[in-house]
Amino acid sequence: MSKIGNEYIDDLTGLYNRRYLNINTHKKIEQAKHKELPLSILIIDLDHFKNVNDAYGHSRGDAVLKEFSKFLYTLLRSDDTIFRYGGDEFVCILLNTDYKQAERFSHRLIEMCRGRKFSKIRLTLSVGIASFPRDAKRWQSLFDIADRNLYSAKHHGRDRIGVFEVESKRLNIPTAEIVGRDEETGRVKEFVTPIFKGKGGAVCISGEIGVGKTRLVQEIVKDTDFHNIQFLSSSLSTTTRSISYYPFREIARAIIEDCGMGFIKDSIPRAYQIELMKIIPELSSRIEESGHIYMVDKFRLFEGVRKFLECRASDVPLFICLDNVHWADDASLDLLYYLVRTLRDTPVYFFLVYRIEEAREGSFQDVLGLMSREGLYKRVELESLKKPDVARILSFILDCNPPSELTEYIIKETGGNPFFIEELMKSLKANDALLWNKEEWTFKKDRKVIIPYSVEGVVERKLGIIGDESYNLLEYGAVIGRKFDFNLLQDITGMNEGHLFDLMDGVVKVRLLKELGGEHYYFSKDIIRGIIYGNIGGTKLKRYHQKIGEKLLNFYKGRIEEIVEELAYHFYKGGDHKNAIEYSMIAGDRAKDAYANQDAIRFYSMAIDCLSKDRTEGEETKWIKCLNKRSKVLNLTGDNEKAIVDLEEAIERAREIGNKKEEADSFFEISNIYIYISEYKVSFKMANLAMSIYKEIRDSKGEVRTLNTIGNIHWYLSEYSKALKFYQNSLKKAEEINDRKSNAKSINNIGVTYDSLGEYQKALKYHNHSLKIYKDIDDRAGEAKSYNNIGVIYDNLGEYSKALGYYQRSLKIIKLIGGRSNEATILNNIAIIYNNLGKYNKALKFHKHSLEIKRETRNHRGEAVSLNNIGRIYCDLGNYKKALENYKCSLTIRKEINDHKSIEETFNSMGAVNYYLGNYSKSMNLYRHSLKIAKEIGDCQTEISNLLGIGIVFIERNDFSAAEKNYDMAFSIAKNIKFKMGIADAYIGHTLLNLERNNLIEVRKGIKHILSLSKELGTIEIKATALCLSGRLYTKEKKWNKAESSFKEAKSIFKKLKRKYEIAKVYYYLGLMFKELGDKISAEEYYAKAKTIFKSIGAKGWIKKLKVK
Repeated sequence: MSKIGNEYIDDLTGLYNRRYLNINTHKKIEQAKHKELPLSILIIDLDHFKNVNDAYGHSRGDAVLKEFSKFLYTLLRSDDTIFRYGGDEFVCILLNTDYKQAERFSHRLIEMCRGRKFSKIRLTLSVGIASFPRDAKRWQSLFDIADRNLYSAKHHGRDRIGVFEVESKRLNIPTAEIVGRDEETGRVKEFVTPIFKGKGGAVCISGEIGVGKTRLVQEIVKDTDFHNIQFLSSSLSTTTRSISYYPFREIARAIIEDCGMGFIKDSIPRAYQIELMKIIPELSSRIEESGHIYMVDKFRLFEGVRKFLECRASDVPLFICLDNVHWADDASLDLLYYLVRTLRDTPVYFFLVYRIEEAREGSFQDVLGLMSREGLYKRVELESLKKPDVARILSFILDCNPPSELTEYIIKETGGNPFFIEELMKSLKANDALLWNKEEWTFKKDRKVIIPYSVEGVVERKLGIIGDESYNLLEYGAVIGRKFDFNLLQDITGMNEGHLFDLMDGVVKVRLLKELGGEHYYFSKDIIRGIIYGNIGGTKLKRYHQKIGEKLLNFYKGRIEEIVEELAYHFYKGGDHKNAIEYSMIAGDRAKDAYANQDAIRFYSMAIDCLSKDRTEGEETKWIKCLNKRSKVLNLTGDNEKAIVDLEEAIERAREIGNKKEEADSFFEISNIYIYISEYKVSFKMANLAMSIYKEIRDSKGEVRTLNTIGNIHWYLSEYSKALKFYQNSLKKAEEINDRKSNAKSINNIGVTYDSLGEYQKALKYHNHSLKIYKDIDDRAGEAKSYNNIGVIYDNLGEYSKALGYYQRSLKIIKLIGGRSNEATILNNIAIIYNNLGKYNKALKFHKHSLEIKRETRNHRGEAVSLNNIGRIYCDLGNYKKALENYKCSLTIRKEINDHKSIEETFNSMGAVNYYLGNYSKSMNLYRHSLKIAKEIGDCQTEISNLLGIGIVFIERNDFSAAEKNYDMAFSIAKNIKFKMGIADAYIGHTLLNLERNNLIEVRKGIKHILSLSKELGTIEIKATALCLSGRLYTKEKKWNKAESSFKEAKSIFKKLKRKYEIAKVYYYLGLMFKELGDKISAEEYYAKAKTIFKSIGAKGWIKKLKVK
């Protein structure tokens, strides 16, 4: 034997093992082909060797195997090779040996064996032979023939060379080709054909267990039309549900194994490489980390996976099969939905295989519903076979036409389910109810046969015929849960390699397990694993989980990160609290970082459960940290009540052990949750409690972030002066401790507050300052945020080109570092700029792109914002019907997610549209609804907008006192919060009212204030409104030239802004002016222009006014 690594040597006999056979045989065949020499293989089996183990014990059996191995080795030539294939099976490869020579050698071997003893025990042999090129030219075919001949030797009494004869005809199970699925196969092929044009998609293949769903996919993949497509698959089970993104880990690993690490380093941007580490942890040791890792959102991870698959698909189209997809974890289902939506223009096609009975409800059904509504997948449902197809499958199994009574019997007993058909046929043959008489198959219906009416029944029967050792192996496999490695199983059981291979072969032969790549195994159906797992008793099950956890720790030494979730699961199930706490917390952190929130909650809950049972001294701090971590994730999922309960318990436990730091941190976190749910008073109380403790323990960092949080509370309440005070105190404290990141955050918040106050130059100064710090500390995410905020300021100032430039800089960084949600926000801001510029088509394009991303990322709040903004564009265009359609869609979503602040915003927008349409009662009701919510949540800006809207409706009703009252309230609030835009709008309202009352002195004062604020704010729309009011004032004063000049200048600005409604109003007031002047022709001309626009936008109130005039 030549020198090779220990991994290829059988540890009992010293011969080559099966592992080496798998890699060596192809070379031998190629060598024989090249030299045009014959080659033979022998499969040798020691007859009744099980009896040796049973009678004398395994130690004696091992001694027999050792002696026999030495004996066999001495008989072979130096060029021949011998392998221990299984427990008592050996394979010999004889070079330059034809069939006759191999036969002579085998006879001599059998004779010599009869005449000697091995460890004082006499043995006989059975041999199967196959020769190249006589019997076959491929290794697998040669092996199958030799194996079949060995079977014949055993069947005919053993102690001989076997020759397979017709009278011992076997059943062809599984059949060589799929039967009865021509229509379904054709449909699936039609569905996937667009992959050749660079298109992707998904097909769901469903049906009851055993109808051949996975087989159908395998047949498609084998088709020569698709031989240039890479097929990737992952088989899921109830156990793999505990591993976040399990199927995509498997698929990514397969691609990396195929392409190498260079594929990721060369093809995937740095930010997305970091994301991929979160689901393929072993990448962290191979990808160099440098700089900041920006925590964005789960959609950067999703984008990373999308780019990864997109890069691979640019070289070769991909078929991805998720088998038993109904068992996928929630995070994987989220990712799957995203990939199917975003890879439609990439040659990646998903096969989603699931059992109907297991997928009637739950997360998978929810995702399927979403995909169905968007038309993201095709569906093929497999049913049981009809009579002609049953007859056909039987003809394949029997290799001839079946007896008609057999076909009828099979249909009746199996219902046409392919799995049950195969199992019943095997049962018939095993019980001699189906016999070959050298000419045809005969069926004896009266024979007693176990009929497989359920999968459970089939499994129980198969489990009954395998030995205890094999059953024990299956128990370990069931507890491991996923695909498992031969070496891991050997480590767990401590069995000799050859014996273990022998046992595994037996289990594979009865189709309880399937073999993958020679040394990996998985259950042929997950229900088999479930049945075996369910039969393991409680104490034994705990012991198994504990042992597997320990063995996994040892087996994956140095790369534990690959199996953290499994370690947490096994130690938790095994009752090993110490290890369960450690690995559950790590798994929870990993799941949280990978945005798999439900998994994170589950792992933290496991840790908390163990901590509650294991009151070891010093573990209380871990308990508190775990509660804090779980609360953060609960908050992310919107389960705020549970998050608060966790934090309250953390506070209580921190007080019990006197841990002030943890107590303060918990108060801080609870404060932020109350901000999120708009309970600002409670939030303020919690933040102050946190602040007092941070001061007591001199935790300056805690003080900085709490001051910022209190500032945020005041900002949400529109108490901008108070907010500024706290932000400035936070800034001062951050500077004292040289915390530059907190420094930048405080400066940014000050800038946002000045923006809210309408003090744009001050806001610019602070945002530029924060931008400089973010650049200095290389915080790209902060840099992008600052660029965006500066863009907002220039937008408010009406300097749209500058605003656009800053938004584009921000967008460039966000695309570089990832962050789909932020990308959608910036696209939204760019759309607003184009809207302000009157470029409505461009604005709609960007809003719709933003909306698409929000839908891809299932950002319902953002989706509602985009729909609202699209509504505003249609409103500005005068297309009120479309505006209302979008507002109503936005309102529906906002009500579903209970977003009060946004609901009041949509009511306000709908109120404005109904005012333009002349539906004044509807408008009033909507404004009042919005006003009520705005007061409840303390949204002063929207409160101002509603009061102004109500005021204008009162003017239309000639209720000037009520209008004045609302305008006064709006003005008072705007002045109190220093909201300059609100002050300008209140002046406009008062000026309109004074025009109606003919109080021209106050009108003139009002216009002066409005123009001054317009200049200060830099908004030309307010200027245009002031000019229109001036025109109306000059009309009343009969200063016709000035009036006409003011109206025309206002019209020019409104035309530039493409404000149809405002243009029509200017035409109307020009008509009034010319009527007063006595120029009826010009008056009618302008009335006609106004009427045309008002009619086109459906402004009924104004059309009614025109009729009166």
